[in-house]
Amino acid sequence: MLYYFFPKEQTNGTIIHVIILTLLTELAQNCAFVANFSIILRICDKRVSGIYISLLAALTNFSFFIHKTYIFTVVEYFGLFGPQIVISIIALTVNLIFYKRVLAMDNVKKESWWVSDAILCKQKTQ
Repeated sequence: MLYYFFPKEQTNGTIIHVIILTLLTELAQNCAFVANFSIILRICDKRVSGIYISLLAALTNFSFFIHKTYIFTVVEYFGLFGPQIVISIIALTVNLIFYKRVLAMDNVKKESWWVSDAILCKQKTQ
């Protein structure tokens, strides 16, 4: 939306507006990142949570890097709003498909997410 309404002539107000929106966007993304991992850490078994969180953080950082490598090419070919519309439709469709499945996870006891001691002992003996 910022780029759609961006004026042809830039003023100090425009630059301040862009700086404020960028800071707010980065703050919101950082809060969402911390919230996602705190939810995972609360659910995940504490014995394996460090490895799990490290793996998820690495995959998240890698996905941001991959996204940056191709997004500029896509924008060059299709413009700015075409890919946004396609990605939005895909995201909404996936959310609608998995909505009930995700909500059903609220009814699962937290203990069922844990790795049992029997499995950990079996791994040590092998």
